[in-house]
Amino acid sequence: MMIVNIMTKSGIIKKQYRQPFASFLANFTRLINYGWMQIPNNTAGAANDKIIEHATGGVTSLTTDVFLADVTEATLGTSAANLYGIMIGDMDNTTGLGLTVESGIGNILHYNDWMLRALLTNDEIVTPPTTKTDLETRATNLSMPDETTLVISRRFQNDSAADIYIDECGLIGKSNGTEYILLARDILNAVSEPAYITLESTEILEISYTFTVTNAGGLTSNWLKYLSSILADAVPVASMKDIVNSAQATADPSSAQTDQDMTAAQDDATHGIVVGGYITGGTPPSVVGFDTADYKVSEALDDDDIDYGPMVAIDIDLEAIYTQFGMYRDFENDNDTTVFVFDSALYMKDASLTKYFMMARSVLPADGHITVLPDEILRVKKYMKFNL
Repeated sequence: MMIVNIMTKSGIIKKQYRQPFASFLANFTRLINYGWMQIPNNTAGAANDKIIEHATGGVTSLTTDVFLADVTEATLGTSAANLYGIMIGDMDNTTGLGLTVESGIGNILHYNDWMLRALLTNDEIVTPPTTKTDLETRATNLSMPDETTLVISRRFQNDSAADIYIDECGLIGKSNGTEYILLARDILNAVSEPAYITLESTEILEISYTFTVTNAGGLTSNWLKYLSSILADAVPVASMKDIVNSAQATADPSSAQTDQDMTAAQDDATHGIVVGGYITGGTPPSVVGFDTADYKVSEALDDDDIDYGPMVAIDIDLEAIYTQFGMYRDFENDNDTTVFVFDSALYMKDASLTKYFMMARSVLPADGHITVLPDEILRVKKYMKFNL
């Protein structure tokens, strides 16, 4: 969900607009794909694997593989305020400022967008700003008000005597190299009439991106906390749960580490796709439905119970209305006993801390299971899909 507030200078909300936040671009998919499956995103190989970076000179090649995109450090009074964080634009130049229109960026969304169409900026070093827009851009903030919600927000104040019109916004992150990459872009004409938001003199515009996980979705609170570490270049804003401890404060990973991945090898049942259940002669686990607070499968089957194959990446799929990446793993029953699978999950490894964190879990319907007979192979596929 994206919430847009128009506020008085004293912070009183005058108007509020809401619209679905469904604008993750291919860059975001590539970012998570690299972190989890170690798919290079800075090579001249498949175009679908390459993050598109925006700098002052336009689209350039990356200098390194990207595994984080910090949106939080750009603050008022620094040149970074015009480079990353939540950004806004007047793509149709309604304000009449003669803004530069980014070549190749349209007034409709495309998954390979790398920049806003017409960026509104503040003066880079003067406070209050003195540019022709007189737009005061404040810091981008990231918080988790509870275990199921992650909020990224930023305020912009109109310090001019004239109205400013805004009809697009986006989320730009600073990579672990020197690049700035557009992760999300939204057109704001869905939330207001006419097809732009009017910011009058002295008014404040507040834009908030809200990410949530629910019991119906399959993603855990760990996923939100991991995402916070990627978008803030820091340990998660709330403690993650490893697969041994339901609340392990010392297990938090840092986004600066490149070894948070799911690329488990043959016979490695510690991370990647993991299945839960039991074998003939064992005790069926007590399986309950998915909850965002979950941190492990019902009863993990190890490589002696069923042979774990290597994790295999599925190519990124870029479509007009979504982008996605995936992975799969084969589980071969090479024993004489029958294996009963009740649930499966994605475990992320953090090697420097020797910890494993569950990002997602799928549970079969009540009283349901998959039977894997001797010599049979169970293939489990997982996809991460982001709508545009």
